[in-house]
Amino acid sequence: MAGRYSLREIIRYRIDNLITKSPVSQILALAVLSVLIVFLGTLAVSSAAPDALLLEGEGHSAIYRMWWSFTRLVDPGTFVNDSTTALVALTGIVVTLGGILVFSMLIGILSSKIGEKLDELKRGKSTVIEEGHTIIVGNRDKEVVKTLLAVWSLTAEKPLRAVCEIADRRMFEIAEMAYRGVRWVPVTQIVMRLMVQVCRQPGLSAVYSEILSFSGNEFYFIDAPGTEGSCPLPRLWETALCATRR
Repeated sequence: MAGRYSLREIIRYRIDNLITKSPVSQILALAVLSVLIVFLGTLAVSSAAPDALLLEGEGHSAIYRMWWSFTRLVDPGTFVNDSTTALVALTGIVVTLGGILVFSMLIGILSSKIGEKLDELKRGKSTVIEEGHTIIVGNRDKEVVKTLLAVWSLTAEKPLRAVCEIADRRMFEIAEMAYRGVRWVPVTQIVMRLMVQVCRQPGLSAVYSEILSFSGNEFYFIDAPGTEGSCPLPRLWETALCATRR
């Protein structure tokens, strides 16, 4: 293998494999790189005097020199005082640039992972833990039927209320067979009828905008005990008029 590929190609291949691995592996690799940068920075200033590093009398200790290198790695502003000697200044700049590179890659890894998680949540494949809620399914007829079948198989003992959007009238009966008691909404037909009515009745668009928007007057759903089996329209109409006058 070494004869077929150059050292540069092998290193590049290893780096590509590392990038495509899990974020945990990438963060561990960054930690190793940080340790390496700190070690090289400590080694570079091992011969510098404590005064050149702005350290106290114990600056001859390797731990203090390592701390000097570490602070340049994590805080880019600390190298501004490294002007005592050319070696110290150059080492401070190189270690600081290495720290900027490490933390930039760390931010990129975390941002990428968060973006992937958000995309996964938007696809709707996460587990839903709710009770007594309404399921609203999209407008692709075949996908709607598949979803209804899947939900019914999971909730057959305790069915949920479901509402789906279906564009093809021929799929209405199939949807009801897939999920007993499902409520379907022919959105395409409703939109077409609204457009025709708005075109024929001037000013009707303002009425629809008023009652279908979330500002001004709109529809509210309330519980009306004692009205089951009766025709409560007069009473509800009076309630609506009173609410409008208020």
